[in-house]
Amino acid sequence: MISRLLRLGRLGAIAVLLLAAFGASGASAATSVAAASIWSVVPTVSPQSGQLNNSFLQGVSVDSTTDGWAVGEFMNSATVISPLVEHWNGTQWLQATAPTISGSQSALQGVKALSPTNAWAVGVSGSGDGEISIDQQPLIEHWNGTAWSVAGAPALPAGETGTLSAIGGSGPTDLWAVGTVVPPGGSVIDSLVEHYNGTSWTVVPFSIQSACSTDLVDCFFSAGGVSASSPTDAWIVGNIAQPNPTVNLAAHWNGTTWQIVTAPALHDGRGAIDELTGVTDISPTNAWASGYEANANGANFRVPYVLHWNGTAWSMTKTPNQGGEGSLLRAVTALSATDIWAVGQVQQLNGTISTLTEHFNGSTWSVVASPNPGGVGNDSLAAVASPGAPMVFAAGAHETSGQCCLRTLGVRTASG
Repeated sequence: MISRLLRLGRLGAIAVLLLAAFGASGASAATSVAAASIWSVVPTVSPQSGQLNNSFLQGVSVDSTTDGWAVGEFMNSATVISPLVEHWNGTQWLQATAPTISGSQSALQGVKALSPTNAWAVGVSGSGDGEISIDQQPLIEHWNGTAWSVAGAPALPAGETGTLSAIGGSGPTDLWAVGTVVPPGGSVIDSLVEHYNGTSWTVVPFSIQSACSTDLVDCFFSAGGVSASSPTDAWIVGNIAQPNPTVNLAAHWNGTTWQIVTAPALHDGRGAIDELTGVTDISPTNAWASGYEANANGANFRVPYVLHWNGTAWSMTKTPNQGGEGSLLRAVTALSATDIWAVGQVQQLNGTISTLTEHFNGSTWSVVASPNPGGVGNDSLAAVASPGAPMVFAAGAHETSGQCCLRTLGVRTASG
């Protein structure tokens, strides 16, 4: 059970959210929607798309209008999970070869593009039958301008399993990778934080257990994202699944240590689940985190929101909500202090799911119409990035009418 929870902390989350069946209903929230979309679909690669398998993207990063990477996973006809890496060359997404560890399945969940000759991706590898859930270990891969290779990463202590779900940083000598680790015995899911100084990756001590209730030992951490504006200013966000209600978690790096900073959550009903899913760090006085609440009082209804850091404290803003069962946000990126994008999905009472993009113009958040190319009501966005105004990229998955399973989805805007 612990390994299953660890895998679903982020890996496979988009597939679970898209394919899960929700029953109960909730009232649809009012919102403003742009009359016409500034987004367009950019074709991506879905390996073995004629097979009965899934392929989807979970991370995207672009360092210029002609260079970027999207990562995820695909499953072949033998139910073997393999890492999926696609490169943006200024015109289209093209699949690149991603290495796997011999005898293991692998998947990638986050990526950071620094230059045409330098990019990093993180994820997980391990044994299993159609699911990476046995002896899973963190995976780091590096692009040198010619090929992707498995990078040297710190080995976990004997008996521990773990995964890396997000990567971010302020430059090629200041990168952070964050995920989760399960110690022997599996009583907790704790944080795993690794740093790259330009030469090597090292584990940086940071445990979220101090934020857990002292009378509970089953404290489960889920890593949502990591971002840095400088070597002395970085944020990790996520949530603690126990104790109940779920607690949003934010931790700040000041150049020396990681410190937990109080992060608000809605907590507006019994059994509510709050989750922070992504973060973008603009400066020491300006950062944004994406998130949502679900299942308050047992209702299948979601409420999207963002948190804003002003240099002193985090504050919450509910963003426009659509759908009979509400919306959720899965990622956020900043082009500037007055140009922020968050992406995710909308769920209707009949179970259909559609893409969601929301924009902040410096004063208000609004929904911007986004494409849903699948045609069967099963589209979602899991990641968003920008090389700078006015271009924004988002990635996720969709299901095409008349076909089985999830396929990769890429959209972009050149204005906004």
